Amino acid sequence: MEGGISPADVNDGPANQAVRLAIQRHNEESNDNLQFQKIINLSQQVVAGMRYRATIECTKDGATKQFDIDIWCKPGKDFPTNFEVQSFVAKE
Repeated sequence: MEGGISPADVNDGPANQAVRLAIQRHNEESNDNLQFQKIINLSQQVVAGMRYRATIECTKDGATKQFDIDIWCKPGKDFPTNFEVQSFVAKE
């Protein structure tokens, strides 16, 4: 059943895996070198699969930055083939 957005545990295993894969994909696609530090805020929504929205903290060249990311994990497939990064935006 699809539902509204609800808070999620930042230590949730599937969410952490999705966040780390999103960073890896971002690094590959943009030739970047972000290093994951922590999830600051996390919410989830049951859609056709699971949607995660997170604010994360990463470092690059000694500087710390925050990013807002939106990830969709599609049903019926395993990581990483079920996974799509909807947005990956640096916070100002």
